[in-house]
Amino acid sequence: QSTWGTLCCFCRMPGFDLYVPLPCTVRQFAELVIMGEGFSRRFHAEIGDSELTISQWMNASGDAVGDSSVVDDAGHATHSRELRYLAPFEAPALVERYIGSSARVIEEQRVRWTAKGGANEECIVDVRNRFDVPMGSSIESTGCYHAKPWAVAEATDMLLAESSNVIGSTAGAGCLVHIHVECSWTGVFLVRSTIEGFMLEAARNAFESWGQVAQQWVLAQGARSPSKRAAPGVGGGASGQSDLDASADAELWADSDDGRDIEDPVRKEFLLRIHTQLLRMQHLALALDANVDRLEQKLQRPPPPRPASAAATELSSAHVTVAAISTTVLCVIAAAIWKFRVVGPF
Repeated sequence: QSTWGTLCCFCRMPGFDLYVPLPCTVRQFAELVIMGEGFSRRFHAEIGDSELTISQWMNASGDAVGDSSVVDDAGHATHSRELRYLAPFEAPALVERYIGSSARVIEEQRVRWTAKGGANEECIVDVRNRFDVPMGSSIESTGCYHAKPWAVAEATDMLLAESSNVIGSTAGAGCLVHIHVECSWTGVFLVRSTIEGFMLEAARNAFESWGQVAQQWVLAQGARSPSKRAAPGVGGGASGQSDLDASADAELWADSDDGRDIEDPVRKEFLLRIHTQLLRMQHLALALDANVDRLEQKLQRPPPPRPASAAATELSSAHVTVAAISTTVLCVIAAAIWKFRVVGPF
């Protein structure tokens, strides 16, 4: 650690940034993605990790706390937990010689908040990975998930984000998760660039998958939330809601501060389901528009240029044809001259 601290004075750890728009609020991101074990187990299974264990959340005093405490505690309280898992990877022979073909990873997550409870509250999850591999002490990997309300992120982070670093669609986004990851190798200097390059590529692939799984997870969790009893005004007849009323309810949910303006918990749950379904329909509509645009572009696209080999073949054929015609004409002229001289004009 001290050696790396000295190196940091001369160069910055190589890293990358990704941006993941999610159709939920910052609070819902914390509840659905960070808290609990469901999302973590889904994500690590998706990228092929195994033997996953997840500890309870701990407060600053080292006492175990429930998931809800991490979200609801006032102030700037920081909570942490550990994930341990076996991560296989396909590394080049040179890299495998130093770090092997799999790693037991100990991942520490620390959650903190800014502007807690306000309209602009932000959730920050700091991540540090340690690797139980040969020369694992030479590997440094840190990351951060920084979730902001979309209205704030659109005017800040998204102005600097390259389109290639944005995962998924921004349509219907309620918050933006800005992911920053840094990796470094402090072992043998001659292989530093090779190992760091491999680490960054592997990390980027994993976090791109994280973004895709997070988007699917948020939509699925919102859509699957079952009501414990029929929501007021639902169920057909004179009291049933029309599509217009459902849209108005969804807007009410979106405009209220994370639904806290609505006191009835069953109605809150119902509005979240409606809002989520509308977002899914919006994503489908955007995907359909994109497919139509691509089809129109193909129809308007000029025919592709012929290969050079085909053009050369046609040119060669033309030369042969012209030569044959020329030969024929010359033969006819020669025959006419011979007839005129030998036989006469008649």
